[in-house]
Amino acid sequence: MTRVKISIVILCLLVAVSIFSGVRVTDRCDDFLNYISEIRHSVEYNETENALAVAKDLENDWENFRKNAAVLLNNMNLSDIDRITARIVSLIENHNDEVYAELSELHNMIETLKDRELPLPQSIF
Repeated sequence: MTRVKISIVILCLLVAVSIFSGVRVTDRCDDFLNYISEIRHSVEYNETENALAVAKDLENDWENFRKNAAVLLNNMNLSDIDRITARIVSLIENHNDEVYAELSELHNMIETLKDRELPLPQSIF
């Protein structure tokens, strides 16, 4: 009987950690999506200084998130997002039109990451 209780406690703990990490990842993804939309808006209206500031904030926040997320998420997905976030600042500084394509790709990748980590019954069990 004790083994059953311990197993139930461990299972409940795993489910709770899964739900917590899923909620945390989706919240952070929403923050990153807000950064992306703000950068896109600033670039469209030629507010280069604001776009650079927000892009640097995005890059710093992504690096901080990446350190913790590497334990929870697939590293392949994270490295692709790393590559794009590293390029955005230089694209804005050089007034390169590819910034729109990179922002769209980054938006799609973060949306995909967010959808994979939503705490739904099929992703928990």
